[in-house]
Amino acid sequence: MKQGCKQSRLGWVVLVLNRNKMVKNLKFLLALLLLWQVQATAQTARVQIIHNAADLAADTVDVWVNGVRSIPNFAFRTATPFLNLPAGPLLNIHITGQGAADTMNAAFVKRITLAPNQTYVVVASGIVSQTGYSPATAFDLFIAPGRETAATAGQTSVLVFHGATDAPAVDVNERSVPVPQLIPNLSYGNFAGYTNLAPLNYTLGIAPTGGNDIARFSAPLQTLGLADSAIVVLASGFLNPAQNSNGPAFGLFVARAAGGPLQALPAVPLNQTARVQIIHNAADAAADTVDVWVNGVREVPNFAFRTTTGFVNLPAGNEIVIHITIPGATDTSNAVFSKRLTLNAAERYVVVANGIVSPTGYSPATAFDLFVFNQGREQANNPAQTDVLVFHGSTDAPAVDVNELSVPVPALVANLSYGNFAGYLGLAPLNYRLGIAPTGANNIAQFDAPLQTLNLGGTALVVVASGFLNPAQNSNGPSFGLFVAAPTAGPLLALPAVASSVRSIAAGSFKVFPNPARDAFEISYNNALAGAQLSLIDIQGRVLRTASLEPGNDRLRLATNDLAPGVYVGRIEQAGQASSFRVLVQP
Repeated sequence: MKQGCKQSRLGWVVLVLNRNKMVKNLKFLLALLLLWQVQATAQTARVQIIHNAADLAADTVDVWVNGVRSIPNFAFRTATPFLNLPAGPLLNIHITGQGAADTMNAAFVKRITLAPNQTYVVVASGIVSQTGYSPATAFDLFIAPGRETAATAGQTSVLVFHGATDAPAVDVNERSVPVPQLIPNLSYGNFAGYTNLAPLNYTLGIAPTGGNDIARFSAPLQTLGLADSAIVVLASGFLNPAQNSNGPAFGLFVARAAGGPLQALPAVPLNQTARVQIIHNAADAAADTVDVWVNGVREVPNFAFRTTTGFVNLPAGNEIVIHITIPGATDTSNAVFSKRLTLNAAERYVVVANGIVSPTGYSPATAFDLFVFNQGREQANNPAQTDVLVFHGSTDAPAVDVNELSVPVPALVANLSYGNFAGYLGLAPLNYRLGIAPTGANNIAQFDAPLQTLNLGGTALVVVASGFLNPAQNSNGPSFGLFVAAPTAGPLLALPAVASSVRSIAAGSFKVFPNPARDAFEISYNNALAGAQLSLIDIQGRVLRTASLEPGNDRLRLATNDLAPGVYVGRIEQAGQASSFRVLVQP
Protein backbone atom coordinates (compact mmCIF):
# COMPACT_ATOMS: atom_id res chain seq x y z
CA MET A 1 0.00 0.00 0.00
CA LYS A 2 2.73 2.42 0.92
CA GLN A 3 4.70 1.38 -2.12
CA GLY A 4 1.69 2.16 -4.33
CA CYS A 5 1.21 5.51 -2.70
CA LYS A 6 4.84 6.36 -3.31
CA GLN A 7 4.58 5.45 -6.94
CA SER A 8 1.37 7.46 -7.30
CA ARG A 9 2.94 10.51 -5.70
CA LEU A 10 6.06 10.14 -7.85
CA GLY A 11 3.90 10.00 -10.99
CA TRP A 12 2.07 13.14 -9.92
CA VAL A 13 5.34 14.98 -9.35
CA VAL A 14 6.61 13.93 -12.80
CA LEU A 15 3.32 15.03 -14.38
CA VAL A 16 3.53 18.43 -12.67
CA LEU A 17 7.17 18.88 -13.75
CA ASN A 18 6.38 17.96 -17.37
CA ARG A 19 3.43 20.32 -17.38
CA ASN A 20 5.57 23.19 -16.12
CA LYS A 21 8.13 22.44 -18.83
CA MET A 22 5.41 22.48 -21.48
CA VAL A 23 4.16 25.83 -20.22
CA LYS A 24 7.67 27.28 -20.33
CA ASN A 25 8.19 25.98 -23.84
CA LEU A 26 4.86 27.43 -24.92
CA LYS A 27 5.75 30.82 -23.45
CA PHE A 28 9.11 30.68 -25.18
CA LEU A 29 7.45 29.92 -28.51
CA LEU A 30 4.96 32.72 -28.00
CA ALA A 31 7.81 35.12 -27.21
CA LEU A 32 9.63 34.08 -30.37
CA LEU A 33 6.47 34.58 -32.43
CA LEU A 34 5.91 38.04 -30.92
CA LEU A 35 9.55 39.02 -31.59
CA TRP A 36 9.21 37.82 -35.20
CA GLN A 37 6.04 39.86 -35.63
CA VAL A 38 7.72 42.98 -34.19
CA GLN A 39 10.69 42.54 -36.49
CA ALA A 40 8.43 41.95 -39.48
CA THR A 41 6.48 45.16 -38.83
CA ALA A 42 9.46 47.35 -37.81
CA GLN A 43 10.34 48.27 -41.41
CA THR A 44 12.36 51.38 -42.18
CA ALA A 45 13.32 53.77 -44.95
CA ARG A 46 16.52 55.79 -45.31
CA VAL A 47 15.86 59.54 -45.18
CA GLN A 48 18.03 62.64 -45.37
CA ILE A 49 16.39 65.89 -44.23
CA ILE A 50 17.75 69.26 -45.38
CA HIS A 51 16.79 72.58 -43.77
CA ASN A 52 16.52 75.15 -46.58
CA ALA A 53 13.78 77.46 -45.23
CA ALA A 54 15.29 80.96 -45.41
CA ASP A 55 12.58 82.53 -43.19
CA LEU A 56 14.36 83.99 -40.15
CA ALA A 57 11.52 82.76 -37.95
CA ALA A 58 12.51 79.18 -38.87
CA ASP A 59 16.25 79.68 -38.56
CA THR A 60 16.59 76.87 -35.98
CA VAL A 61 13.79 74.37 -35.33
CA ASP A 62 13.04 71.00 -33.79
CA VAL A 63 11.69 68.17 -35.94
CA TRP A 64 9.34 65.66 -34.31
CA VAL A 65 8.34 62.26 -35.71
CA ASN A 66 5.23 60.63 -34.17
CA GLY A 67 5.49 62.86 -31.12
CA VAL A 68 9.19 62.20 -30.51
CA ARG A 69 11.74 65.00 -30.88
CA SER A 70 13.92 63.38 -33.54
CA ILE A 71 16.08 66.31 -34.72
CA PRO A 72 16.64 69.01 -32.09
CA ASN A 73 18.27 72.35 -32.87
CA PHE A 74 18.05 71.85 -36.63
CA ALA A 75 19.71 74.92 -38.19
CA PHE A 76 19.10 76.57 -41.57
CA ARG A 77 21.42 75.27 -44.31
CA THR A 78 22.29 72.05 -42.52
CA ALA A 79 21.45 68.46 -43.42
CA THR A 80 21.05 65.28 -41.43
CA PRO A 81 22.86 62.16 -42.52
CA PHE A 82 20.61 59.44 -43.92
CA LEU A 83 18.46 58.25 -41.00
CA ASN A 84 16.30 55.18 -40.47
CA LEU A 85 12.65 56.25 -40.14
CA PRO A 86 9.61 53.97 -39.76
CA ALA A 87 8.18 52.86 -43.11
CA GLY A 88 4.72 51.56 -43.94
CA PRO A 89 2.48 53.28 -41.37
CA LEU A 90 1.57 56.98 -41.50
CA LEU A 91 4.10 59.33 -39.90
CA ASN A 92 3.17 62.58 -38.19
CA ILE A 93 5.85 65.23 -38.76
CA HIS A 94 5.79 68.38 -36.61
CA ILE A 95 8.08 71.40 -36.88
CA THR A 96 8.30 73.44 -33.70
CA GLY A 97 10.40 76.24 -32.30
CA GLN A 98 13.73 75.31 -30.77
CA GLY A 99 13.27 73.67 -27.33
CA ALA A 100 9.45 73.43 -27.45
CA ALA A 101 8.07 71.19 -24.69
CA ASP A 102 5.69 69.40 -27.05
CA THR A 103 4.05 69.71 -30.47
CA MET A 104 0.95 71.60 -29.32
CA ASN A 105 2.08 74.87 -30.95
CA ALA A 106 3.85 73.40 -33.97
CA ALA A 107 4.46 75.83 -36.83
CA PHE A 108 3.94 73.09 -39.38
CA VAL A 109 2.37 69.62 -39.52
CA LYS A 110 2.53 67.05 -42.29
CA ARG A 111 1.59 63.38 -42.56
CA ILE A 112 3.68 61.23 -44.85
CA THR A 113 4.11 57.55 -45.64
CA LEU A 114 7.47 56.08 -46.55
CA ALA A 115 7.92 52.89 -48.53
CA PRO A 116 9.99 50.18 -46.81
CA ASN A 117 13.63 49.82 -47.86
CA GLN A 118 13.53 52.98 -49.99
CA THR A 119 15.81 56.03 -49.83
CA TYR A 120 14.51 59.61 -49.74
CA VAL A 121 15.70 63.23 -49.69
CA VAL A 122 13.36 65.62 -47.84
CA VAL A 123 13.89 69.39 -48.15
CA ALA A 124 12.23 71.82 -45.74
CA SER A 125 11.70 75.07 -47.64
CA GLY A 126 9.40 78.09 -47.68
CA ILE A 127 8.00 80.82 -45.44
CA VAL A 128 6.24 80.47 -42.08
CA SER A 129 5.99 84.20 -41.22
CA GLN A 130 2.77 86.09 -41.91
CA THR A 131 4.53 89.25 -43.11
CA GLY A 132 7.92 90.47 -44.31
CA TYR A 133 8.38 88.20 -47.30
CA SER A 134 7.47 88.66 -50.96
CA PRO A 135 6.36 86.23 -52.21
CA ALA A 136 5.37 84.50 -48.95
CA THR A 137 5.52 81.01 -50.45
CA ALA A 138 4.17 78.58 -47.84
CA PHE A 139 6.55 76.34 -45.94
CA ASP A 140 6.45 72.67 -46.91
CA LEU A 141 8.41 69.44 -46.99
CA PHE A 142 9.46 68.44 -50.51
CA ILE A 143 10.27 64.77 -51.04
CA ALA A 144 12.20 62.97 -53.77
CA PRO A 145 13.87 59.56 -54.19
CA GLY A 146 17.42 59.77 -52.89
CA ARG A 147 20.82 58.13 -53.17
CA GLU A 148 23.63 57.67 -50.69
CA THR A 149 26.31 56.89 -53.29
CA ALA A 150 26.78 57.55 -57.00
CA ALA A 151 24.76 55.46 -59.41
CA THR A 152 27.88 54.84 -61.52
CA ALA A 153 31.33 54.17 -60.11
CA GLY A 154 33.73 57.04 -60.65
CA GLN A 155 30.99 59.61 -61.29
CA THR A 156 29.06 62.07 -59.12
CA SER A 157 25.26 61.78 -58.90
CA VAL A 158 23.76 65.26 -58.50
CA LEU A 159 20.16 65.97 -57.44
CA VAL A 160 19.14 69.62 -57.88
CA PHE A 161 16.37 71.35 -55.93
CA HIS A 162 14.96 74.84 -56.60
CA GLY A 163 14.41 76.29 -53.12
CA ALA A 164 14.68 80.06 -53.66
CA THR A 165 11.17 81.40 -53.06
CA ASP A 166 11.60 84.67 -55.01
CA ALA A 167 13.50 83.22 -57.99
CA PRO A 168 11.75 82.42 -61.29
CA ALA A 169 11.93 79.10 -63.13
CA VAL A 170 15.52 78.70 -64.29
CA ASP A 171 17.83 76.92 -66.68
CA VAL A 172 21.08 75.52 -65.30
CA ASN A 173 23.83 75.65 -67.95
CA GLU A 174 27.42 74.48 -67.92
CA ARG A 175 29.72 77.33 -68.91
CA SER A 176 33.21 75.81 -68.81
CA VAL A 177 32.92 72.22 -70.09
CA PRO A 178 31.11 71.50 -73.40
CA VAL A 179 28.22 69.35 -72.17
CA PRO A 180 24.52 69.58 -73.04
CA GLN A 181 22.32 71.86 -70.96
CA LEU A 182 22.15 70.35 -67.49
CA ILE A 183 18.66 71.40 -66.41
CA PRO A 184 15.95 73.31 -68.33
CA ASN A 185 13.01 75.20 -66.82
CA LEU A 186 13.23 74.17 -63.14
CA SER A 187 10.63 75.96 -61.00
CA TYR A 188 10.44 76.52 -57.24
CA GLY A 189 9.69 73.47 -55.12
CA ASN A 190 10.79 70.99 -57.80
CA PHE A 191 13.66 68.55 -58.07
CA ALA A 192 15.55 67.78 -61.26
CA GLY A 193 16.21 64.05 -61.09
CA TYR A 194 19.75 62.84 -60.51
CA THR A 195 22.30 63.76 -63.20
CA ASN A 196 25.44 61.63 -63.37
CA LEU A 197 28.48 63.81 -64.06
CA ALA A 198 32.16 63.14 -64.51
CA PRO A 199 33.87 64.56 -61.38
CA LEU A 200 35.31 67.63 -63.11
CA ASN A 201 35.35 71.30 -62.10
CA TYR A 202 32.31 72.99 -63.63
CA THR A 203 31.00 76.53 -63.91
CA LEU A 204 27.22 76.66 -63.56
CA GLY A 205 25.19 79.48 -65.09
CA ILE A 206 21.75 80.18 -63.59
CA ALA A 207 19.40 81.87 -66.05
CA PRO A 208 15.65 82.59 -66.09
CA THR A 209 14.20 80.03 -68.50
CA GLY A 210 15.34 80.94 -72.00
CA GLY A 211 17.25 84.03 -70.80
CA ASN A 212 20.79 85.10 -69.92
CA ASP A 213 22.65 84.17 -66.75
CA ILE A 214 21.74 86.11 -63.62
CA ALA A 215 24.28 84.28 -61.47
CA ARG A 216 27.18 81.92 -61.93
CA PHE A 217 28.86 79.50 -59.54
CA SER A 218 31.91 77.26 -59.49
CA ALA A 219 31.08 73.57 -58.87
CA PRO A 220 34.52 71.99 -58.26
CA LEU A 221 33.49 68.33 -58.10
CA GLN A 222 37.05 67.23 -58.82
CA THR A 223 38.68 69.55 -56.29
CA LEU A 224 36.22 68.47 -53.60
CA GLY A 225 36.90 64.79 -54.26
CA LEU A 226 33.27 63.93 -55.02
CA ALA A 227 33.86 60.94 -57.28
CA ASP A 228 31.53 58.06 -56.28
CA SER A 229 29.41 60.49 -54.22
CA ALA A 230 25.74 61.42 -54.35
CA ILE A 231 25.04 65.05 -53.49
CA VAL A 232 22.09 67.44 -53.42
CA VAL A 233 22.58 70.95 -54.86
CA LEU A 234 20.03 73.48 -53.59
CA ALA A 235 19.14 76.96 -54.80
CA SER A 236 18.81 78.76 -51.49
CA GLY A 237 18.07 82.24 -50.13
CA PHE A 238 16.67 85.34 -51.83
CA LEU A 239 17.47 87.12 -55.08
CA ASN A 240 16.10 90.26 -53.42
CA PRO A 241 16.87 90.15 -49.69
CA ALA A 242 15.50 93.71 -49.23
CA GLN A 243 12.01 92.40 -50.07
CA ASN A 244 12.43 89.45 -47.73
CA SER A 245 13.30 90.83 -44.29
CA ASN A 246 16.94 91.21 -45.34
CA GLY A 247 17.26 87.45 -45.26
CA PRO A 248 20.16 85.38 -46.68
CA ALA A 249 21.20 86.09 -50.27
CA PHE A 250 20.71 83.67 -53.15
CA GLY A 251 23.32 80.96 -53.63
CA LEU A 252 23.90 77.33 -54.55
CA PHE A 253 24.67 74.97 -51.67
CA VAL A 254 25.70 71.31 -51.52
CA ALA A 255 24.41 68.69 -49.09
CA ARG A 256 26.56 65.59 -48.80
CA ALA A 257 25.17 62.20 -47.86
CA ALA A 258 27.01 62.36 -44.52
CA GLY A 259 25.06 65.48 -43.52
CA GLY A 260 26.33 68.55 -41.70
CA PRO A 261 26.42 72.23 -42.73
CA LEU A 262 25.66 72.81 -46.41
CA GLN A 263 28.68 73.83 -48.46
CA ALA A 264 28.38 77.06 -50.45
CA LEU A 265 29.47 76.92 -54.09
CA PRO A 266 31.70 79.93 -54.84
CA ALA A 267 30.05 82.69 -56.89
CA VAL A 268 31.76 83.59 -60.18
CA PRO A 269 31.49 87.20 -61.40
CA LEU A 270 29.19 87.39 -64.41
CA ASN A 271 31.49 89.79 -66.26
CA GLN A 272 34.51 87.56 -66.02
CA THR A 273 34.57 85.57 -69.26
CA ALA A 274 33.01 84.75 -72.59
CA ARG A 275 33.19 81.37 -74.30
CA VAL A 276 35.05 81.47 -77.62
CA GLN A 277 35.90 78.89 -80.30
CA ILE A 278 38.69 79.89 -82.71
CA ILE A 279 38.99 78.17 -86.12
CA HIS A 280 42.14 78.51 -88.28
CA ASN A 281 40.95 78.59 -91.91
CA ALA A 282 43.57 80.91 -93.49
CA ALA A 283 44.84 78.97 -96.53
CA ASP A 284 47.91 81.22 -97.05
CA ALA A 285 51.04 79.06 -96.68
CA ALA A 286 52.71 81.92 -94.74
CA ALA A 287 50.08 81.45 -92.00
CA ASP A 288 50.08 77.66 -92.02
CA THR A 289 50.95 77.53 -88.29
CA VAL A 290 50.70 80.54 -85.96
CA ASP A 291 50.51 81.55 -82.32
CA VAL A 292 47.45 83.43 -81.01
CA TRP A 293 47.99 85.94 -78.20
CA VAL A 294 45.32 87.60 -76.03
CA ASN A 295 46.30 90.71 -74.07
CA GLY A 296 49.97 89.86 -74.47
CA VAL A 297 49.61 86.25 -73.30
CA ARG A 298 50.20 83.36 -75.73
CA GLU A 299 46.74 81.74 -75.64
CA VAL A 300 46.95 79.22 -78.55
CA PRO A 301 50.48 78.10 -79.50
CA ASN A 302 51.30 76.23 -82.72
CA PHE A 303 47.82 76.74 -84.13
CA ALA A 304 47.70 74.86 -87.44
CA PHE A 305 45.63 75.48 -90.57
CA ARG A 306 42.30 73.60 -90.56
CA THR A 307 42.28 73.02 -86.81
CA THR A 308 40.06 74.45 -84.09
CA THR A 309 40.25 75.19 -80.42
CA GLY A 310 37.46 74.02 -78.20
CA PHE A 311 35.36 76.69 -76.53
CA VAL A 312 37.79 78.53 -74.25
CA ASN A 313 37.24 81.28 -71.68
CA LEU A 314 38.44 84.73 -72.73
CA PRO A 315 38.13 88.01 -70.80
CA ALA A 316 34.82 89.80 -71.33
CA GLY A 317 33.40 93.20 -70.58
CA ASN A 318 36.54 95.13 -71.50
CA GLU A 319 38.41 95.48 -74.76
CA ILE A 320 40.97 92.77 -75.47
CA VAL A 321 43.82 92.80 -78.01
CA ILE A 322 44.44 89.72 -80.17
CA HIS A 323 47.78 89.29 -81.96
CA ILE A 324 48.74 86.65 -84.52
CA THR A 325 52.47 85.85 -84.67
CA ILE A 326 54.72 83.23 -86.19
CA PRO A 327 55.01 80.13 -83.99
CA GLY A 328 57.50 80.51 -81.15
CA ALA A 329 57.69 84.32 -81.29
CA THR A 330 59.01 85.73 -78.02
CA ASP A 331 56.49 88.59 -77.99
CA THR A 332 53.94 90.38 -80.15
CA SER A 333 56.17 93.18 -81.42
CA ASN A 334 56.38 91.64 -84.91
CA ALA A 335 52.82 90.32 -85.09
CA VAL A 336 51.49 89.73 -88.61
CA PHE A 337 48.00 90.78 -87.48
CA SER A 338 46.27 92.43 -84.54
CA LYS A 339 42.67 93.21 -83.72
CA ARG A 340 40.76 94.72 -80.82
CA LEU A 341 37.54 93.07 -79.66
CA THR A 342 35.08 93.51 -76.81
CA LEU A 343 33.28 90.33 -75.82
CA ASN A 344 30.05 90.26 -73.85
CA ALA A 345 30.09 88.33 -70.61
CA ALA A 346 28.38 84.93 -70.64
CA GLU A 347 28.09 84.97 -74.44
CA ARG A 348 29.45 82.34 -76.82
CA TYR A 349 31.41 83.24 -79.94
CA VAL A 350 32.75 81.48 -83.02
CA VAL A 351 35.82 83.25 -84.47
CA VAL A 352 37.26 82.20 -87.84
CA ALA A 353 40.79 83.30 -88.80
CA ASN A 354 40.73 83.65 -92.59
CA GLY A 355 42.39 85.39 -95.52
CA ILE A 356 45.80 86.20 -96.98
CA VAL A 357 48.83 87.69 -95.22
CA SER A 358 51.34 87.36 -98.11
CA PRO A 359 51.92 90.42 -100.33
CA THR A 360 52.13 88.32 -103.52
CA GLY A 361 51.22 84.92 -104.90
CA TYR A 362 47.47 85.00 -104.31
CA SER A 363 44.60 86.18 -106.49
CA PRO A 364 42.56 87.70 -105.08
CA ALA A 365 44.77 88.61 -102.09
CA THR A 366 41.83 89.06 -99.72
CA ALA A 367 43.20 90.50 -96.48
CA PHE A 368 43.51 88.32 -93.39
CA ASP A 369 40.95 89.02 -90.65
CA LEU A 370 39.11 87.51 -87.69
CA PHE A 371 35.45 86.93 -88.52
CA VAL A 372 33.26 86.89 -85.40
CA PHE A 373 29.87 85.25 -84.90
CA ASN A 374 28.37 86.28 -81.56
CA GLN A 375 25.73 83.60 -81.05
CA GLY A 376 27.87 80.48 -80.96
CA ARG A 377 26.64 77.19 -79.57
CA GLU A 378 28.39 74.36 -77.77
CA GLN A 379 25.50 71.97 -78.34
CA ALA A 380 22.33 71.88 -80.39
CA ASN A 381 19.34 73.75 -79.01
CA ASN A 382 17.25 70.66 -79.73
CA PRO A 383 18.98 67.39 -78.72
CA ALA A 384 17.14 65.60 -81.54
CA GLN A 385 18.75 67.83 -84.18
CA THR A 386 22.17 68.96 -85.39
CA ASP A 387 22.78 72.71 -85.42
CA VAL A 388 25.02 73.76 -88.33
CA LEU A 389 26.65 77.19 -88.73
CA VAL A 390 28.05 77.79 -92.25
CA PHE A 391 30.97 80.14 -93.02
CA HIS A 392 32.25 81.10 -96.47
CA GLY A 393 36.04 81.13 -96.15
CA SER A 394 37.25 80.45 -99.68
CA THR A 395 38.93 83.65 -100.88
CA ASP A 396 38.65 82.97 -104.62
CA ALA A 397 35.11 81.54 -104.62
CA PRO A 398 32.06 83.63 -105.59
CA ALA A 399 28.90 84.00 -103.52
CA VAL A 400 27.27 80.58 -103.40
CA ASP A 401 24.08 78.68 -102.72
CA VAL A 402 24.26 75.49 -100.67
CA ASN A 403 21.64 73.00 -101.87
CA GLU A 404 20.54 69.67 -100.46
CA LEU A 405 20.56 67.05 -103.24
CA SER A 406 19.43 63.85 -101.50
CA VAL A 407 16.64 64.99 -99.17
CA PRO A 408 13.94 67.28 -100.61
CA VAL A 409 14.32 70.36 -98.43
CA PRO A 410 14.51 74.01 -99.50
CA ALA A 411 17.94 75.48 -100.28
CA LEU A 412 19.94 75.36 -97.07
CA VAL A 413 21.94 78.55 -97.68
CA ALA A 414 21.31 81.20 -100.34
CA ASN A 415 23.76 83.79 -101.71
CA LEU A 416 26.48 83.44 -99.07
CA SER A 417 29.51 85.59 -99.88
CA TYR A 418 33.08 85.40 -98.61
CA GLY A 419 33.61 86.33 -94.96
CA ASN A 420 29.97 85.82 -93.97
CA PHE A 421 28.16 83.35 -91.74
CA ALA A 422 24.78 81.80 -92.47
CA GLY A 423 23.04 81.52 -89.07
CA TYR A 424 22.54 78.13 -87.47
CA LEU A 425 20.44 75.57 -89.32
CA GLY A 426 18.56 73.06 -87.16
CA LEU A 427 18.78 69.84 -89.20
CA ALA A 428 17.50 66.35 -88.59
CA PRO A 429 20.63 64.15 -88.14
CA LEU A 430 20.36 62.45 -91.55
CA ASN A 431 22.93 61.75 -94.26
CA TYR A 432 22.89 64.68 -96.70
CA ARG A 433 24.47 65.45 -100.06
CA LEU A 434 25.36 69.11 -100.44
CA GLY A 435 25.65 70.91 -103.73
CA ILE A 436 27.73 74.11 -103.95
CA ALA A 437 26.62 76.46 -106.71
CA PRO A 438 27.42 80.05 -107.65
CA THR A 439 24.36 82.02 -106.62
CA GLY A 440 21.47 81.13 -108.95
CA ALA A 441 23.55 78.75 -111.09
CA ASN A 442 24.24 75.01 -111.27
CA ASN A 443 26.33 73.09 -108.77
CA ILE A 444 30.09 73.18 -109.25
CA ALA A 445 30.90 70.71 -106.43
CA GLN A 446 29.12 68.14 -104.27
CA PHE A 447 29.93 66.81 -100.79
CA ASP A 448 28.50 64.17 -98.49
CA ALA A 449 27.50 65.34 -94.99
CA PRO A 450 26.81 62.07 -93.08
CA LEU A 451 25.30 63.49 -89.89
CA GLN A 452 23.48 60.24 -89.15
CA THR A 453 26.47 57.97 -89.80
CA LEU A 454 28.65 60.13 -87.57
CA ASN A 455 26.00 60.14 -84.81
CA LEU A 456 25.91 63.93 -84.60
CA GLY A 457 22.45 64.36 -83.10
CA GLY A 458 22.48 67.02 -80.37
CA THR A 459 25.76 68.50 -81.66
CA ALA A 460 26.51 72.05 -82.79
CA LEU A 461 28.91 72.22 -85.74
CA VAL A 462 30.61 74.86 -87.87
CA VAL A 463 30.99 74.06 -91.60
CA VAL A 464 33.58 76.19 -93.39
CA ALA A 465 34.25 76.54 -97.10
CA SER A 466 38.03 76.30 -97.21
CA GLY A 467 40.86 76.45 -99.72
CA PHE A 468 40.99 77.62 -103.33
CA LEU A 469 38.86 76.89 -106.38
CA ASN A 470 41.95 77.69 -108.46
CA PRO A 471 45.08 76.62 -106.56
CA ALA A 472 47.28 77.48 -109.57
CA GLN A 473 46.43 81.16 -109.07
CA ASN A 474 47.07 80.88 -105.32
CA SER A 475 50.62 79.56 -104.84
CA ASN A 476 49.35 76.01 -105.45
CA GLY A 477 47.64 76.16 -102.07
CA PRO A 478 45.05 73.69 -100.72
CA SER A 479 42.06 72.86 -102.92
CA PHE A 480 38.51 73.92 -102.20
CA GLY A 481 36.49 71.76 -99.81
CA LEU A 482 33.96 71.77 -96.99
CA PHE A 483 35.34 71.15 -93.51
CA VAL A 484 33.60 70.65 -90.15
CA ALA A 485 34.64 72.06 -86.76
CA ALA A 486 33.22 70.26 -83.73
CA PRO A 487 32.88 72.15 -80.39
CA THR A 488 36.00 70.36 -79.09
CA ALA A 489 39.62 71.04 -80.05
CA GLY A 490 41.24 69.19 -82.94
CA PRO A 491 41.62 68.97 -86.72
CA LEU A 492 38.71 69.96 -88.94
CA LEU A 493 36.88 67.04 -90.53
CA ALA A 494 36.82 67.02 -94.35
CA LEU A 495 33.43 66.27 -95.90
CA PRO A 496 33.92 63.71 -98.70
CA ALA A 497 33.76 65.18 -102.21
CA VAL A 498 31.34 63.44 -104.60
CA ALA A 499 32.19 63.12 -108.28
CA SER A 500 29.14 63.92 -110.40
CA SER A 501 28.62 61.74 -113.49
CA VAL A 502 25.39 63.49 -114.47
CA ARG A 503 25.55 66.76 -116.35
CA SER A 504 23.09 69.44 -115.37
CA ILE A 505 20.41 70.58 -117.77
CA ALA A 506 21.24 74.08 -118.94
CA ALA A 507 19.87 76.85 -116.76
CA GLY A 508 17.02 78.76 -118.37
CA SER A 509 15.76 75.86 -120.48
CA PHE A 510 12.61 75.62 -118.34
CA LYS A 511 10.60 77.70 -115.88
CA VAL A 512 8.17 76.69 -113.11
CA PHE A 513 5.18 78.86 -112.16
CA PRO A 514 3.32 79.67 -110.02
CA ASN A 515 5.59 78.75 -107.15
CA PRO A 516 4.23 78.52 -104.45
CA ALA A 517 1.37 76.62 -106.06
CA ARG A 518 -2.16 75.87 -104.89
CA ASP A 519 -4.21 73.74 -107.28
CA ALA A 520 -1.53 73.26 -109.96
CA PHE A 521 1.75 74.47 -111.39
CA GLU A 522 3.07 74.64 -114.94
CA ILE A 523 6.45 74.05 -116.57
CA SER A 524 7.34 76.00 -119.70
CA TYR A 525 10.24 74.53 -121.67
CA ASN A 526 12.09 74.93 -124.97
CA ASN A 527 12.38 72.43 -127.81
CA ALA A 528 15.67 71.07 -126.50
CA LEU A 529 13.76 69.38 -123.65
CA ALA A 530 11.23 67.62 -125.89
CA GLY A 531 10.93 64.03 -124.72
CA ALA A 532 12.44 64.65 -121.25
CA GLN A 533 10.86 62.86 -118.27
CA LEU A 534 9.46 64.73 -115.27
CA SER A 535 9.05 63.21 -111.80
CA LEU A 536 7.42 64.84 -108.77
CA ILE A 537 8.80 63.52 -105.47
CA ASP A 538 7.67 64.06 -101.86
CA ILE A 539 9.85 64.67 -98.82
CA GLN A 540 10.01 60.92 -98.11
CA GLY A 541 11.43 60.25 -101.57
CA ARG A 542 8.25 58.75 -103.07
CA VAL A 543 7.51 59.45 -106.74
CA LEU A 544 4.00 60.89 -106.88
CA ARG A 545 3.75 62.01 -110.52
CA THR A 546 5.52 61.22 -113.78
CA ALA A 547 5.02 62.92 -117.14
CA SER A 548 6.77 63.55 -120.47
CA LEU A 549 7.62 66.93 -121.91
CA GLU A 550 5.98 66.27 -125.28
CA PRO A 551 7.46 67.50 -128.60
CA GLY A 552 5.38 70.21 -130.21
CA ASN A 553 4.31 71.65 -126.87
CA ASP A 554 6.07 74.20 -124.74
CA ARG A 555 4.10 73.82 -121.51
CA LEU A 556 3.07 71.05 -119.09
CA ARG A 557 0.52 71.41 -116.28
CA LEU A 558 0.54 69.24 -113.13
CA ALA A 559 -2.35 69.25 -110.65
CA THR A 560 -1.50 69.61 -106.93
CA ASN A 561 -4.96 69.97 -105.42
CA ASP A 562 -4.79 66.46 -103.96
CA LEU A 563 -1.35 66.97 -102.35
CA ALA A 564 -0.76 67.83 -98.72
CA PRO A 565 0.75 71.29 -98.18
CA GLY A 566 4.54 71.18 -98.10
CA VAL A 567 7.73 71.07 -100.17
CA TYR A 568 8.04 68.78 -103.19
CA VAL A 569 10.91 68.15 -105.60
CA GLY A 570 10.57 68.05 -109.37
CA ARG A 571 13.27 66.25 -111.36
CA ILE A 572 13.73 66.51 -115.14
CA GLU A 573 15.93 63.89 -116.82
CA GLN A 574 17.01 63.64 -120.42
CA ALA A 575 19.84 61.70 -122.09
CA GLY A 576 22.23 61.67 -119.14
CA GLN A 577 21.37 65.17 -118.04
CA ALA A 578 19.25 66.13 -115.05
CA SER A 579 18.02 69.10 -113.11
CA SER A 580 15.87 69.50 -109.98
CA PHE A 581 13.58 72.20 -108.68
CA ARG A 582 11.45 72.66 -105.61
CA VAL A 583 7.75 73.46 -105.47
CA LEU A 584 5.96 74.69 -102.37
CA VAL A 585 2.34 73.55 -102.30
CA GLN A 586 0.11 75.78 -100.21
CA PRO A 587 -3.31 74.88 -98.75
